Amino acid sequence: GQPSTYSLSLTKNIIPTVTCLANMWGLQDLLPSSVSRFPQKGSSVVESEQIVRSNLSLAKLLGEYPPILSTSLEGNIKPTINFFNATGHLSLDSEGNAIKSTSKESLVRTRYLACSLYNRLLPRWQFLKEYVFEGSEELHPPPL
Repeated sequence: GQPSTYSLSLTKNIIPTVTCLANMWGLQDLLPSSVSRFPQKGSSVVESEQIVRSNLSLAKLLGEYPPILSTSLEGNIKPTINFFNATGHLSLDSEGNAIKSTSKESLVRTRYLACSLYNRLLPRWQFLKEYVFEGSEELHPPPL
């Protein structure tokens, strides 16, 4: 992990960020109620496998870009999630939970959530919206 991650508060930074991301990815039902979640003695094989699989899935997604844990939840992650939701790349309810559907679920990776919303994502979205999505078959250069 990133050294800066170790200096963050578990309760104020890490857990809220992991919870927000798990909700966005549709893994909210499988989040542990405490910091650690392991199969309990007497759990069925199916329950144990679901817990292990959900922990591995969340760990894998977070492990793709660990610096996401040191990114500001309120200042960066949530606004970027809102952008992806507003542009149709995510389907979230008002609480930020993935809406289950029969269609293929969208998955926004952590590296995209860490992109600068104002310096990278919005300019590219605006470009695509103006020059590609406006019904034009050709890509036109912006007016000078």
